[in-house]
Amino acid sequence: MKRFCVLTIGFVAALAVSSFFLSRPREANAGEEEESSSSAEEYVFPYPVEEGYTRYEAEEAEVNHVKIKGRMTGQASVMYGHYSGEGFVGEIDYEDSRVDFAVNVEEKGNYKIKFGYAIGTDFGAASFSIFINGSYYSSLSCTERKGWGSFDLTKPGVSSLNLEVGANTVTFMRGYNYVELDYLDIGPRNGDWVTPSSSQSEIAVVPEGYTRYEAEEAKVSSGKIYTSGGTFSGKGYVGELDWVGVSKVEFKITVPEEGEYSLHLAYAIGIGFDPASFKLFNDAGFYCVINCDVANGWGVFDLGAIAEASISLRQGLNHVTIYKSLEYAQIDFIDISDAKIGEYRETSIEVSTPNLEEGYTRYEAEDQIIVLGEPKGIGFFLDFGEYSGYGYVGSLDSDDRYVEFPIDVEEAGEYQIKVCYAAFEAGASFKLYSGRYGRGGGVYYYGETTTTVANGWGMFSEETIITTSISLQKGHSFLIFRSGLIRAEIDYIDLGSKIGEYQQGTLEESLNRAFA
Repeated sequence: MKRFCVLTIGFVAALAVSSFFLSRPREANAGEEEESSSSAEEYVFPYPVEEGYTRYEAEEAEVNHVKIKGRMTGQASVMYGHYSGEGFVGEIDYEDSRVDFAVNVEEKGNYKIKFGYAIGTDFGAASFSIFINGSYYSSLSCTERKGWGSFDLTKPGVSSLNLEVGANTVTFMRGYNYVELDYLDIGPRNGDWVTPSSSQSEIAVVPEGYTRYEAEEAKVSSGKIYTSGGTFSGKGYVGELDWVGVSKVEFKITVPEEGEYSLHLAYAIGIGFDPASFKLFNDAGFYCVINCDVANGWGVFDLGAIAEASISLRQGLNHVTIYKSLEYAQIDFIDISDAKIGEYRETSIEVSTPNLEEGYTRYEAEDQIIVLGEPKGIGFFLDFGEYSGYGYVGSLDSDDRYVEFPIDVEEAGEYQIKVCYAAFEAGASFKLYSGRYGRGGGVYYYGETTTTVANGWGMFSEETIITTSISLQKGHSFLIFRSGLIRAEIDYIDLGSKIGEYQQGTLEESLNRAFA
């Protein structure tokens, strides 16, 4: 993971005394309009200077270990896209790369700024580290990737800076990844001096009507807290959440009223990595999945990578836990709305029972008694495949692992059942048992049913349904499914009508237990 460069003491001193080759300001001209042309001989002005702003061209600033490109170097503008002035600064690629702007203001305070930047379409989001008069001030994030030199297609970055009365040196240095710089526009005074930590980037601003909970201040398990190396809110963020069902961030949240609340999550994903997801839990258990699909780069948090969801909370103290799910992402913070948006719900996930035939009752495996097996799916830590309900049961890898289905029937008899399974190889099977709860109950073996289709683990479909039957005693009974020698997973069973008389199977000593 890449880090922001660290300025040495000697270099900070050098910044403070720099005074040559300074930038020349350009005032806004009334009526100046953007032109558009692909000719190298015609000037293209991508973004006019807004009224009240003063423009400082990057190619006219003091620079170090960069490359000036454009008309002023004799290079055709068409080679590098469209830019302001006579050129721009590129290849800001090194720890000592910098662009120094000489800025004069009449009053001390915080000033609005705009800056023109460009990033290659095949590159990730980037940032600048900003120094004012030799001291680090903030990080400016750059997220649009329209192509190198394409300043006419890239919306200018917007932020603010603290400036002293009179002369100031505003320094742009390489932050995260790579970005080109066209100009700096200094706008009107925005107000009094602002603490730099609160103006680090747009991501640091808490939306009105929300309360922020920083991930680095929460309880982190199997993750790592970072305090540098990106653009983030607060004092840091949490990364290396790499272990499914183990890596988590737990927030303590207090609300005045029971209900459902809006939740925003700020995340970061590395360039070239797949979209990721988190599982969101409240004190009642699993609530929903949060999908994260914007890859700006590790440690690069911005307003374009905010996932929206909701969470139901009880009045008073709550524990909201975010577990790693699919792929990899980092967490900066969550924002919780101050007012509820709805009534309390046990979960926000709605599921259906597809392909349920008339006359059958469905029993989802993930809702049953699972002995040493592993529940998987949207309602659990591991989530992949195609299944019914909130998940399914896998890892039935030995005889001491099984799924027990409590079932009530009004009369004893043989009942038809349909079993939805998944298997990695053909010939997988289930051993079937049934019994009755209560005194005198026992567990009886009714044979082994073999599957015919192997679609792969977690892949349940109409093709992976087998029909068989089993005898059930009247009243509070149960079915038990064990995997055979070739293992299988189970999604659900559909219990049909009685098709014959009750026939007692073979007593299974390994599963018999005393009932009160």
